[in-house]
Amino acid sequence: QCRTKDCFKGNEQFHGCPVFEHHGKGMDTNRDCILCTECIKACPHDNIKMRFRRWGHDLWARRKGRLDESVGAVTIAGMVTMVSLLLVFFLPSLKAFMETIWPAGEPPTDWPRLVSILVLYLGSLADWPRSASIGVLYLGGIAAALLLMYGFSHLSRLFSGTKDISTKTFFIHFGYAVVPLGVMKFLADITDHVLRSWGVLFDVTHALLRDFPLNRVVLEEVTVRQLMTANQAYILQTVLVSIGFGFSLYVAYKLAGRMFPDRDTAFRSFLPIGAFIFIMGMAALWALSAAL
Repeated sequence: QCRTKDCFKGNEQFHGCPVFEHHGKGMDTNRDCILCTECIKACPHDNIKMRFRRWGHDLWARRKGRLDESVGAVTIAGMVTMVSLLLVFFLPSLKAFMETIWPAGEPPTDWPRLVSILVLYLGSLADWPRSASIGVLYLGGIAAALLLMYGFSHLSRLFSGTKDISTKTFFIHFGYAVVPLGVMKFLADITDHVLRSWGVLFDVTHALLRDFPLNRVVLEEVTVRQLMTANQAYILQTVLVSIGFGFSLYVAYKLAGRMFPDRDTAFRSFLPIGAFIFIMGMAALWALSAAL
């Protein structure tokens, strides 16, 4: 019943919402909130409150999805699943092919490498063929993830039997489901570095400081301190990816229920998206096992 909307417009003492969130309509996502608390201070009725949400609740609780967010979610998941798989299987052969086109020089006179540092800083840049190969595989993996997601979104539309909802809408709605899998696969990758090769961090940092920002110093010997064996780390990684896989399936099922009130229709629409999540999960586990 408020007429002044001080939480949104502000008043003489307090500012309005800097991100233009209209609390009178109810907020269903914390995507744009910057926690400035101006709305709480400005409300003369003490009618604005903050509350905790379960982790991941925003993935299915929002009323409407956005294309950029859905593409971003699939891109993040694709980078740590499909890209990892492509790097494991195709990086050596693609690097060898690139070297036949333009062989790399020797540091520090390797000028293609110095250029690639500025435009393709995607890991260890020992030479430009490897950098270019990584770039190609990154783009290819992300493109594959997006195309697969769109294809399975079309299958979800066909399985649901709806004709008045476009494939793009399915893509936007279900894209959020892969976020947990992407996050947990990323944590699994970081866990391997932390537990098995964290000592290298000091050596790499020292080398970088010796020749910053060109980073032309090549380490002759690195210090490796393993807190876990490769097999132990892989078991932990498998557990993390499995948690992300299960939670992604749960989010996809919740999203299907929000899209279709009828349980049978919701379940049919969920099946293709569940299959896509399964493919991404298997790609993540396969990449981890191949790199073991």
